[in-house]
Amino acid sequence: MLMASAGTAAQALGIAFADVPVAGPDSIDPTFARLATEGFGAALVGGSMFFNERARVGRAALNSKMATMSFIAEMVPYGLLMTYGPDFVEFFRLSAGLADKILKGTRPAEIPAEQPTRIKQVINLKAARALNLTMPASLLIASDVVLD
Repeated sequence: MLMASAGTAAQALGIAFADVPVAGPDSIDPTFARLATEGFGAALVGGSMFFNERARVGRAALNSKMATMSFIAEMVPYGLLMTYGPDFVEFFRLSAGLADKILKGTRPAEIPAEQPTRIKQVINLKAARALNLTMPASLLIASDVVLD
């Protein structure tokens, strides 16, 4: 769903978009290198493998001179340019509350679905400098965290 939405947004903006699956951790570096040689200047990454391999993703992105964004703030210190997505600390806090309700006897089917209520934006200025990008002041002011 994330990639489909990104593709729709890219098309509306007239930006080239490719949904590129990555088979496993050893495919991260070659995939970034290939995308860079094909002229892509940015990547949107998501998924548990990318989180688990966040150091490798950040390194590959910077080595390929590719601005990389995710929805997981905890990936930014490893070389991603920025994130915008749910605050996972809040997400886990809410999960603990749901587990508590279930352990106290509430049937899972009786618990209403909840959407994240806090969206977190994090920017990595070190990555921006490495990519020779200048981040607009308005974006920096609006960010929850700016890493330097």
